[in-house]
Formats: sequence, C-alpha cells, structure tokens
Amino acid sequence: MSLLSTRAILLKAHPFSETSLILRFFTRERGLVSVMARGVRRRGTPPEIFSSGVLVLHYRSNRDLQNYREFSIMHAHRALAGDVRRFAGASLLADLVLHHAGEEPSAALFAGLDTSLGRLAEAPPEVIAVLILSSAWALVSLMGYAPELGVCVECGDELDDTVGRLDHAAGGLRCPRCAGSASEAPRIGPRARAQLGALLLGEPVEGLDHVSQHLKVLRNYVHHHISGSRPLPSFPFLESVVGEVV
Repeated sequence: MSLLSTRAILLKAHPFSETSLILRFFTRERGLVSVMARGVRRRGTPPEIFSSGVLVLHYRSNRDLQNYREFSIMHAHRALAGDVRRFAGASLLADLVLHHAGEEPSAALFAGLDTSLGRLAEAPPEVIAVLILSSAWALVSLMGYAPELGVCVECGDELDDTVGRLDHAAGGLRCPRCAGSASEAPRIGPRARAQLGALLLGEPVEGLDHVSQHLKVLRNYVHHHISGSRPLPSFPFLESVVGEVV
C-alpha cells in the first residue's frame, strides 16, 4: 500500500453509514477511483459534489475501494448547487465521465471536465444552456466519439451545403443519397452542422437555434456511443429544467 496524492474531482457520494461515505473521484493520475471515507461525516462537513482539489489516499492497485485520507479543495464550485440548471448540467458532465472513464488516466479529459465545471459555475444565466451543450459535446469529443460532420459516413462524399441526416449508430452524417434507413434521423443542414462543430470544440454558440433539439440530438448520440443500454439518468432531469424536448 502506498500513499497517493493526485488532482481529483468529486463526482458522486454514497452514504455508507451514519459517519462514513463512499466517494467516487475522477483523478488526473488514476482515472476513476472509489474510496471509503470512514468517519468523514463525523469530522465535519463532507466534501461537496463537483469540488476540485488534491486527493490523498492509501492506494492499493488490486483493491476496488481505496482508503481515503484527505481531500484539500481548491475549487468548491458552490454555485453549481445553488442553481438547478447549473447543477443539472454538472450532473450530466459527471455522468458522462462515470460511464466512460476507467482506471486509465486521461489528463486531457480531466482538464476538460475541470475547466467545464468552473465555466459552468461562473457563467451568466443567459448562456448556461448553451454552455452545457458545448461542455458535454467537448467531453464526447475528448472521449473519441466526435461525430463525422464533413463527409458522408456511407459514401465518403463531402457534404458541402447539402442537408444530411445524423445517423447516431454510424457516428456521423449521411448525405441525402445514402440516408436509407436513417431517413427518420434528425436533419442537419449547413448552419446546424457549423453550430455542432463549434460545440464539439467547447465553444459557446451565440444565437443557437433550437436548444432543446440540440439537447435531444446529444442525448440520443450519447445513448448509442457511451451509455449503451442504460440511458444516463441526468438527461431527464436536465431536459426538464432546460426546456421541453419534443
């Protein structure tokens, strides 16, 4: 057993007893780590969800549940808990990482999540919905699942100014000629394609058209490529507070 110190973000907490918690962290050096924090509720205020800081634990590589020593918070991001839309967005980002990441470290994914939570905590109210979309799509891209937007996933032809259809399972757009069984898939024109491309880079898009429809596209795409047979539980909550998805 060794003493490990690593940058970490607290993604989830489960009560274990009246005094103890099981905490799930995403760490820069060890990926996802679950820890038993014995007596942490008795010693004072437990660490808050979505906090970022330095985690110290007694680490053993063949153990699923590590022993917690301390968590020194650098950024509490308390504004996330004080606004229902910010909290819903942060919950989605946490769910994406919890369902995708393993014990393999990813400095890029850690930095992306850390930056996104900070931006979401500080953003003015009018840009929260778009920031949630851009942050989530940026994480999807960092995970290696960015949809192909430039050429048809079937024939390889450039899409240019054509209106394609987003085939979630195929991971990209189909041109009108290759739509085939994807004829019921969402239509993505040049403007929406440019907006989606910006969101994948984590860029906020001014005047984003149909936020609720963009959220529906994100939800269905994530279902095919990340969450599998178990839809992310944060999506219904997020959709209920951002706007109705039809």
